[in-house]
This record gives sequence, C-alpha cells and structure tokens, in this order.
Amino acid sequence: MGKLLKRPESYSAIVPNSKVDGFSEIYRNKEYADKDLSTTYDPEIKTLYDLFENSLSKFGDRSCMGTRTVGADGKPGNFEFQTYKEIGTRRDNLGSGLRANYGLNRGDHVGIFSINRPEWIIAEQAGHAYSFVGIALYATLGPNAIEFIINHAEIGVIVAGGKHIPSLIGVKKNCPTLRVLVSMDDVDEETIAKGKQEGVTVVSMSTVESEGAASPVPHEPVTPDDLGTIMYTSGTTGDPKGVMLTQKTFIAEVGGVMAHGVNFTENEVHLSYLPLAHSFERAVIACMMAVGAQVGFFRGIVPELFDDIAALRPTFLVGAPRVWGRLYDKVTQTIEAAGGLKKKLFWMGYNRKIRFMEQGFAPDNASPFFDKLVFKKTKARLGGRVRFILSGSAPLDGTLAKFLMVCFSCSVVQGYGLTENCAGCCITAMDDMKVGHVGFPMTCTEIRLADLPEMNYLSTDEEPRGEVCLRGPNVFLGYYKDPEKTSEVLADDGWFRTGDVGRWNKDGTLSIIDRAKNIFKLAQGEYVAAEYLEGVYIRNVWAMQVFVYGDSYQSCLVGVIVPDIEMLAPWAKSKGKPEDLASLVADPEVHAMILESIKASAKENNLKGFEVLKDIHLSAEPFSTENDLMTPSFKLRRPQLKAFYKEKLDGMYEKLKAEEAAKTA
Repeated sequence: MGKLLKRPESYSAIVPNSKVDGFSEIYRNKEYADKDLSTTYDPEIKTLYDLFENSLSKFGDRSCMGTRTVGADGKPGNFEFQTYKEIGTRRDNLGSGLRANYGLNRGDHVGIFSINRPEWIIAEQAGHAYSFVGIALYATLGPNAIEFIINHAEIGVIVAGGKHIPSLIGVKKNCPTLRVLVSMDDVDEETIAKGKQEGVTVVSMSTVESEGAASPVPHEPVTPDDLGTIMYTSGTTGDPKGVMLTQKTFIAEVGGVMAHGVNFTENEVHLSYLPLAHSFERAVIACMMAVGAQVGFFRGIVPELFDDIAALRPTFLVGAPRVWGRLYDKVTQTIEAAGGLKKKLFWMGYNRKIRFMEQGFAPDNASPFFDKLVFKKTKARLGGRVRFILSGSAPLDGTLAKFLMVCFSCSVVQGYGLTENCAGCCITAMDDMKVGHVGFPMTCTEIRLADLPEMNYLSTDEEPRGEVCLRGPNVFLGYYKDPEKTSEVLADDGWFRTGDVGRWNKDGTLSIIDRAKNIFKLAQGEYVAAEYLEGVYIRNVWAMQVFVYGDSYQSCLVGVIVPDIEMLAPWAKSKGKPEDLASLVADPEVHAMILESIKASAKENNLKGFEVLKDIHLSAEPFSTENDLMTPSFKLRRPQLKAFYKEKLDGMYEKLKAEEAAKTA
C-alpha cells in the first residue's frame, strides 16, 4: 500500500480587501496571490509561433503528429508519425505558397474546415508564422452557419478536408469574399473545373506546399497582441458569436496549465478527437507542442474511438462527461453480463478501493491486489498506460469520477472554463481524490462570484454562491463585430460573466452548481434551471439524452427522453419484448418504467417537487446536429426542440390537466 495523500487546508488565496457589494471576495491561485497573472510561462515565449519554434529547436527529430495507416483490406494498422522538423517544413511550405501565390496578406482570415488531422495543425501553424488568422469551421455545421461565418469573418481562403470541397463550392454564390479552396486531399479535374465555373480556385494542399517549397517566403510572425483566432461558438439560438482570442491569451492559458501541476512531459502521448474547433482541444495541443510530446489523431469514426485509443496507448485522456458516461455504461454492462464470481470480485474490489481512496490513498495504490486481479483488464481498455484523465466541458458527476479512478487506476482531473477564457480557469489538483468540485483558480485567472438574488444565490452565504466571473490575461477581447453582445458579458474593468453559478467551498475549491442562463419561471413563480436538471436526469441508467421543458403558463415540468438502447435492450429481451428502440418507446410498460425511474432519480438527488418531471415523451430519434436539435458542441437547441416536439409537449400538459380535473371532479 502506498502512502497517504494530504490535502492542503486551502487551495486558493483571497485577495485582501477585495469584497465589494454584490460580489464575493476575489480568489486566486495561492502561488500567484500577489503576482502578475501574465507571468506564468517562459518570458521568451510570447506567441504560439514562439512556442512552436522553441519546440523545433529542442525536439526537432522527435515524433510530433501521427495518423493510423489503413490497409488495402480497409483494416487500420499502426500509427505513423511525422517529426517536429517535418511538420515545421510543411508549415513553411504551406505558408510560403499561400503568401506568394494566393494573395494572402498579414491579418487576413483563413478558414480551416476538417476533422482533426495533422493538416489542420499545419494550416494553423502557417497562420502563426505568416500572420494569417485561422478560423475554424465545425465539420458538423450546416450550410447556413458556414455561410454566416465565411461572410461575417470575410474569409477569402479555406483549407478543408477533401469531402468538404464540393459543399464549399456550393456556398460560393452566397459568399462573395471566398476565392480559394485548398483541399487537404487530392482533387480531381472535375472538381477544379466546377470550382472555376462557380468563381473559386480549387487547389490541393500538396500543390500549395510544392509551390511554397520552390519559392520560400521568410516568416512574418505574429505578435502577442495579434488575434490567435476568432472562435465561433455554436449558438443555441441565433447566429454563432465570434470569440476573439489573442496570441498572448493562448500563451497565458498554456502557462496557467503548466504552472498548475498537471506535469506534462515530452513523454506524453495524446489522442486528439475532441473537435479542434473548440478552445479546449486547441489548448491541449498547444501544451503538447510546448513539451515536445506526441499527438495521434483518431480516424474520425466515433464508434471506433476506443479502438484508436487501444492502438495509440495514450498517457492521458481528455473528454467530456458524456464520453465517460458511455464508458461507464459499457464496463458495467460487461460486468453485469458476466455475473457470478467475476461480478462479485469486481464490486468487492471496487468498494475496497473506494474505502482506501476516501482515506487518502491514490487510485494506483489503493488496492494493488485488486488492481492486478480485476482492474488490470479494465485499464487495458484505454491502452494500459493512462496516468490521468482530464474531464471538461460540463461538471463531472462524483460517482462517475470515482468509477474512473477505480477502474482505470489513475487520477481524474476535472477542469472548468469556457471558449471566452480559452477553455480553462480552474483545474483540480492531480493528487486530490475528493470529488464534487472543479478545483481552484489557474495561475492566469482570478475569480469572484456575483449575487443572483432572484435565484437566492448570494456572496454573503456561509459558503459564497453566485454567478462565476473571471478576469485575467486568458480572457477574450470580445465578440467579433458585436459590441452589444460583448457589453452584456464583459465589463470595462475586464470581468467576464460566465452564466454559470458557482459555490466557494471552505477548502478554496469551486463547485459549479447551477446555470444563470436558460432559467425560466413556472406558473407559481418558481425558478427552474433546465440545464442543471438535465444534468441530474441524464445520469439515470435508461437515459441517453434529456430535454426538460416548462414555461410560465405551466405549473410543472415535462421532458423528452431518448433512451439508451444499449441499456434498454437487455431489459427488453428479459421481458420478451422487441429489442429495437422504435418499438420500445411506443410501449406503455417501458414508458411507465422509465418515468418511475426518473422520479426516483429526482428523489435520490433531493430535487424539489416542482423540479420533478411529471410526464415524459420517449423518442427514438436522437437529438443531433443533423436534425438541428443540438449544436456542434452538443448543447441543446431549446427553441428548435420546443418546436420539434410541440405536439408531444402540448399533449402531455393536456393529459396532466385532464388527470388533475378527474381527481377533483
């Protein structure tokens, strides 16, 4: 058994005399309580260009970025890597070719439209070396949003995956600034001719690189105050907003991560699968480049993600709670199916490790005996050498966090942040086994909470509560061409209101407990935080997706649930029912069973009476970007969901009213 880990009395420092009316005191990382928050990284590295150049000089011959080869039979093989020098050469060639032959000048906007792959990063790095601003387009965005971003950002050149070239040619007629499409893959003469017909030049990336190699252009690198990107957030309503992040914003974020104790080294191996159009993955990639680590890219086939993980054998994994939830479902389903002694040993070992972890032992030494007997097999699902898991984008349920620690014998580090602050403002300590919080401020951020009296969250509470507000060098400049929306969330003194509700814990950690946005009143005046409730109900074993609905004309909540067929099918088989989702969602017995389970979840989580779903509609059609019910970052589009299910929502309320009337008749 290893030694006990000790938690400090407090992880944060309170800035003296920082309490003002309506806000909590200001909290900082205690190592930077009175320091300049922009000094957390190497003073010689001020831009992402500097960062990569530094890595080229130190790690030039090391493996940098890799992809899996696919054989003639269509089966994937091993990962093959390009070195830092090879990536640097391709960056120079692409940037030179774009600058010399395709009319790009300093400050011009270049779109990048692809799944994660080395060419994505090469295009971005070319922007840093030649002062173009890379602007990501989501691979799952529909044509309307793509057209909006191209026109809003006045993009002239787009570097894109080959499969996106035809659709981009198709939107050219509505995008007057678009003039060049650079395909990451080979293009045929027919596609080139079609582009010419529509008034846009189509050329392969390999051709541009060859042209650049033949006519090299000296670097004209970015400066710290130059834009690093305009990152368009997928709006749940209306058009996307362009978040302006500078070069020094990204460097502050990298420094904040490095100084926080995550301890990335040149031996790291990272699997890139979270969209590079998100600030979270971009920040992780920057950290990998900073230390000379390896990045492998998944093949873009989501159902085969864990096969890519097993092939690459990463040293850490990043993901969102929905990813870890699916992993939890798969592991527990396997254990339940095994039954007998295997099931007994698993849960015996699980409970033993939990007990020792609660005493302060790390997951990798809480029970060496059961690690060898049971959890070695579960750890192998992630390649066998994952030393920590980093979870972000939404609060991670405490039960799920413990499950990951136990089954994969590694630390689970939870981060919190938004696109507007370059992905991260808080991270938990590597050796902190306590769950239910998102850690403490990074060294590049200071945090305070704003009173929300209408929700009864006050900075004067015993444990201060309120809307999370951030300030620091990693906070964005504002929304591109939108001063009105900028002024709604970003104050003149630099404080950014996140829309999330936090609570300061006595140990200086922050817990995210609610949302200030997406709040509505029921008929009796109770405030409902829909996203919070969806976060509770999604943990129900039968639920894969949940939409909570209500408004000021209704006295109760109803919901739409897409059941998890992987969990529901075995139950259906045991009952002799059809195992397809379309049949099951129409079955009254299934409806009654899931509704009862949902109400039990509400009770287990101590929800108030008005927060309990009184009825549910079961849907066989998942919420997705294809049916416009989710954004590309997997947030619910509430107006679209309301319209899509209007008949079902109205029907549930009519049914509930009829039942209530029958009771009083």
